[in-house]
Amino acid sequence: SALALDDLLAIGLRGNQGVKIAERNLDAARASRRGSYSGLVPSLQASLNQDMNPKEIEVAGGYRIEPKPYSSSMYVSQTLFDGGASWYNKRSGDNGVDRARVGLTKARNDALLNISQAYYRLLSALELLEVAEEAADLSRRQLELVEERYRLQAVRESDLLKARVN
Repeated sequence: SALALDDLLAIGLRGNQGVKIAERNLDAARASRRGSYSGLVPSLQASLNQDMNPKEIEVAGGYRIEPKPYSSSMYVSQTLFDGGASWYNKRSGDNGVDRARVGLTKARNDALLNISQAYYRLLSALELLEVAEEAADLSRRQLELVEERYRLQAVRESDLLKARVN
């Protein structure tokens, strides 16, 4: 069964390596853009520590205890001024995503164009084949007619040879 052009286009887009690569490039550009925001948002660091070698402490009454000392810390930092580098990085990330989107659109359009051209070349070739088959059939019938006339000596041998060549 023949597939419609729309079906072929859908199948072609799914299997096209150029489109797949462009989609991955867009994903990578989006991830890169997320990283470009790092200079604009505050950073947070937190830690929790435990002393692995505590020293025993003697308390009142002669008791000795072994403490489990823990410490924790938290740092928040925010860049106040970097000469506009953070904004430049953000804009660069946005431009990267825009370029990747354009690349994906181009890859899709190229694939659609190539599939459509191949489809119409196939249709044209099928029509030419049909015309050639009809011409061959007509030539066969013409040859049969000329052969019959030759047997009846109504045409010369040169006419028969021309019909065979055709």
